[in-house]
Amino acid sequence: MQRKYIIIILLIAIIIMLTNVSGSIFKTVNKTKTLEQETNSIVNIKISEPSKFPFEIVSKSNEIIIDDKTHEFIYRYKGENPERELVLIIDKIVYENDNRSSSDYGTEEYELANGEASYYLENEDVQYLTFNYKEYLARIVYDFQGKKPLNVQELVKLANQVIE
Repeated sequence: MQRKYIIIILLIAIIIMLTNVSGSIFKTVNKTKTLEQETNSIVNIKISEPSKFPFEIVSKSNEIIIDDKTHEFIYRYKGENPERELVLIIDKIVYENDNRSSSDYGTEEYELANGEASYYLENEDVQYLTFNYKEYLARIVYDFQGKKPLNVQELVKLANQVIE
């Protein structure tokens, strides 16, 4: 009989312990941070996304890759037509000196609103505008898939919104 009481008391103690553990797990899960809060807590950068685009945006997605080698922030903006997609990539190599320069990524130079230079490159399917953003390298990429490319000034306007 005494054994039965000990087993019951042990079971009650286990149930109480599990309830406390699961309660603390649920509290942690419910305290999730927004993407911006998580980014700011990991690396000290506030990224300004563009809000005015050369075509209507129907969907947007974000991806953050932070590890011991790189900090990379990718913002994708898709238009109604499947071939209309703009991508804003802001990244930095952190495991060694990041000696990359925006001039390494384009041949034509365009001045941004802050007086800094941006560099433009185009091939048969993609346009790139590369510029320095704080201590990061930023690229606006427009994949026009052989259709009509954007006017370069539209890409410069997007870059100016990011650096504001």
